Amino acid sequence: MSPATSKPFLQIILALVLLLGVARCAGPVGGLQVKMPIEPSGGTPSPQPTRWTATPTPEVFTPTPEPLLTATPTATWTAPAPVGTVPWPSPTPTPLQTPLADIPNAAVQILRPGEGSFVVSPMVVVVRMHRDAFPSTVFVELWAQVGNEARMLYRRIYRYDQQPATTWVLLQEKVPFEIRPPEVWARFLVRLTDGAGVPKEQQAVHIRLLRYGLGQESHRDQVRLPIVIERPRHRSRLPLEGTLEVTGLARYTTGVIEALLYTPKGRVLKAAALSLGPPDPQGYARFTWSWPYRFTQPQDLRLVLRLYDPRVQGVAYIESVLLYFRAEP
Repeated sequence: MSPATSKPFLQIILALVLLLGVARCAGPVGGLQVKMPIEPSGGTPSPQPTRWTATPTPEVFTPTPEPLLTATPTATWTAPAPVGTVPWPSPTPTPLQTPLADIPNAAVQILRPGEGSFVVSPMVVVVRMHRDAFPSTVFVELWAQVGNEARMLYRRIYRYDQQPATTWVLLQEKVPFEIRPPEVWARFLVRLTDGAGVPKEQQAVHIRLLRYGLGQESHRDQVRLPIVIERPRHRSRLPLEGTLEVTGLARYTTGVIEALLYTPKGRVLKAAALSLGPPDPQGYARFTWSWPYRFTQPQDLRLVLRLYDPRVQGVAYIESVLLYFRAEP
């Protein structure tokens, strides 16, 4: 066979080998028949798996409004009731409709500061005293209610051994004080005693002491008696045996009024707690007291009436009269 004829022959052999390989691929392989999926033309495409896409939800933060701050009013300091053996009556009775009587002026008058004033240190005080109140020892004091007790912040003593020539004695001075609370109730008082220390008269004003700030004071031109002793009169002569009848008027407070009989040496001979009736429109209430007595010899006694005020612990007002018990009144 020539080279020219062998070339077409080889090409035919190779073509048959290729056809044989394609036929084997189309038949079963190893007992398994493999079929390729054929999608029909013009038909519905096979369903595809659904793909879920998560849509992020934004987290919204709503701020909770904070409560507004409410200013709490500062509590007003109130002085507690005094602690002691003296009983304190209950609520204020219904006032009377008509005044009981005309109230005379006091022999000791605190003109400045006035009742209910707000003062800062030093406190300016002006006091007027009638000559009939002398000779006396004069105590000028300032007491403050701190907690359950009254504390003395200031004291000054004047001694008058003789009766002054003028009708009135004027006393002016500055009273310094120190307090820790912002403000406290206080009592400024002027008390007169005799040579034995027996109280004769005491006048007072209730004020508010301020630790700092500006004061607000009131002044007075005249001061009425806080206690009016209608019976017995000053320097009355009484028998050695009988009944002592005491009547009068007192400025109404929630405190009580006490009656005491002092000897010339300062000893208390008799003491009694009185009750006040309903106040009149002027703020005064009536009191009465009866005391049966019998003396074997002449006596010179001083009847002292003491009025309490619970705003500041202790005695607020004092008034007194001299009594002479004799065989022949």
